[in-house]
Amino acid sequence: MVSWFAGLFRFLLPRSESTTVPRSTTVPRSGPRIVVIGSSTSAGDKLQDLNHGWVWRYRDFLAHAHPGSEVINLAVSGYSTYQLQPDDFATPPARPRVDRDRNISRALRFVPSAVIVNTPTNDTVSGFAVVEQVGNYERIIAEAARHGVPVWIATTQPRNLPASQRHVLIDVRDRILQEFPSHSLDFWTEIAAEDGTIDARYDSGDGTHLNDAAHAVLFARVRDAGIPAYVIAHREV
Repeated sequence: MVSWFAGLFRFLLPRSESTTVPRSTTVPRSGPRIVVIGSSTSAGDKLQDLNHGWVWRYRDFLAHAHPGSEVINLAVSGYSTYQLQPDDFATPPARPRVDRDRNISRALRFVPSAVIVNTPTNDTVSGFAVVEQVGNYERIIAEAARHGVPVWIATTQPRNLPASQRHVLIDVRDRILQEFPSHSLDFWTEIAAEDGTIDARYDSGDGTHLNDAAHAVLFARVRDAGIPAYVIAHREV
């Protein structure tokens, strides 16, 4: 099996609205390669400055803390956990089809050190049940495990939705924290008001997306998860 640290390229996350996906996965690297899959939060929607997005902040942090590292961002606004399923997943009726350019299978073709999944609210808005959402996360993790790649799952995030949907967001959040305790990222605490809406300090203004200040909080949660340290401790020798 290829080592998680074998063959890392240089950080490729452009400071622009469009994310360039590298074609090659064989250029040598000297630091961790993290691939992000998900939706609008990771894509940087509604930010005043894209460089303030949590993915871009994390890229810059890793560049200094682990020279030679790389973050590849495959996130697409509007995506749910279904678009991120493995290539061979049989999509159920009335569910979004897998996007083979932005899913876990594509992420794994970059031979990453780790994968981060960030799909905060679109599943719930689409009416997907808690068990569906958690099952999709489990399938992503299982596919990555087949390749020896660890996955971190970001929790749901607050959103200004009807109370019934906010309860679903909270239920999914709790299941993620319970089922993946050492590989979950808390994207809820501090960002959310008590009722599950977005705290006014962190709302971009549309009740759906987070602002630059909120992304600073999310970045801190990812940084403090110690993903590079985990990869180093568990890498093949």
